[in-house]
Amino acid sequence: MALPKPGQTRDTSQEPSQPVQAPARKKVAVKAPAFVRATSTVKTRLIVNIQGPEKTGKDHMGFSFTGGPIYVHSMDQGLEGVVQKFQNTREIYTAEYELTIQPGEASEIEVGRAADIVWEQFKANYRDSLASTRTEGLVIIDTGTEAWELLRLASFGKLTQVLPHHYSKPNAEFRDLVREGYDASNVVWIHKMKPEYENFTDSQGKEKSRKTGGLSVKMMNDIPFLVQANVQTWSQPREGGGTEFGATIIDCRLNPDLTGLSIPNDLDQLIMLATQV
Repeated sequence: MALPKPGQTRDTSQEPSQPVQAPARKKVAVKAPAFVRATSTVKTRLIVNIQGPEKTGKDHMGFSFTGGPIYVHSMDQGLEGVVQKFQNTREIYTAEYELTIQPGEASEIEVGRAADIVWEQFKANYRDSLASTRTEGLVIIDTGTEAWELLRLASFGKLTQVLPHHYSKPNAEFRDLVREGYDASNVVWIHKMKPEYENFTDSQGKEKSRKTGGLSVKMMNDIPFLVQANVQTWSQPREGGGTEFGATIIDCRLNPDLTGLSIPNDLDQLIMLATQV
């Protein structure tokens, strides 16, 4: 053991310091909450993610709703040709959002400021639409894909080369926004699905990219867990001509037995099936 010699003073400058003790927490007198027996019924409403490839009827499924006014937050110019089919038989209100400065057209600071203005306007309109549909109606975010990109631009001024740990704040903000939807009657978050790509090296040693044949959803990662149901729209040629549209229920928190069920492209039917427990 390296003990100091008699008369020698031990050098403690290199020794680890003693751990700092956390201050003792104050005891707070609280009254234990009373437990109440759960007797509430399932509310006839649904917070749902509708995802699917292009032109598979995502907007159509939202507009099939007949239970009250529909408030649409449009971010991708995808309503033209769809909303006109329903506007004479539905009470539809739309809010359009457009980012005037795109990434690459200005500095990240300028892009971030422009995006933040649009994002704050969306949040204000979104909360107003939730307040307007507390008793009946539907709020549609078309699309959640663009809404998530908008928040990322407002936060960073760019969509790429952002370290994962920097996402904690925008993730929390987006989660809170989705959860606020539970104060409304019904909320639909529409999300795009795009072809997946993979990198490979060809016979000449050049790196290239190719489609895998699969599809990936473009969304904030927590969306599937925050909503009550996830569905995926699809379309296929109908025998004899035309196209058949439908949706497959990926999962449903209110009625797990619906998992894997294919239904017509009808939001009213989805709500009825999900809440009929």
